[in-house]
Amino acid sequence: MQLVICAIAPHKPQIVKQLTRALVDSGGGIEEVRLSALGDKISLLLSISGTWNAIAKIENQLPRLQEQLGFTFLVQRSETLPKSTNHLPYMIEVISIYNPEILPNIVRFFSDAEVSIEDINSHTYTIAQLDTLMLSLTLRIHVPNTIIISNLRGDFFDLADEMNLDAVMEPIK
Repeated sequence: MQLVICAIAPHKPQIVKQLTRALVDSGGGIEEVRLSALGDKISLLLSISGTWNAIAKIENQLPRLQEQLGFTFLVQRSETLPKSTNHLPYMIEVISIYNPEILPNIVRFFSDAEVSIEDINSHTYTIAQLDTLMLSLTLRIHVPNTIIISNLRGDFFDLADEMNLDAVMEPIK
């Protein structure tokens, strides 16, 4: 059995240690975790595995942790999906001058093509010499083996050219 936990908390050095210790002490196994510092907050996304009893114990413990540590939790039970053998994993990387339309347009492109987006990492930064806000965007996608890769790649690069993006699409090895 799995539990997916989304958490937001104050950005304090000890807080992640306290949360992960409490989850493991309750019998949960932390299978996957993602953490991002966002201003004075941190966001965590955790996938916890365990027996039914361990998951129930964690669920019952979360309100106390929320009060003690200052977390806000969103929690749902989940089932493990079977491994897919009919998809090809690809990495998409985009660098560009920041434009708020870039991410929605790229997500729409892959969604319309029936390509599964497995991971998105996006951040902005400023080039000091030019005082220009830049965007760095990375996506991990799974392309169904029924899609002709050269067509998908060509269409993606057409979109990148239209939006003036420096983009790469490479298989994950």
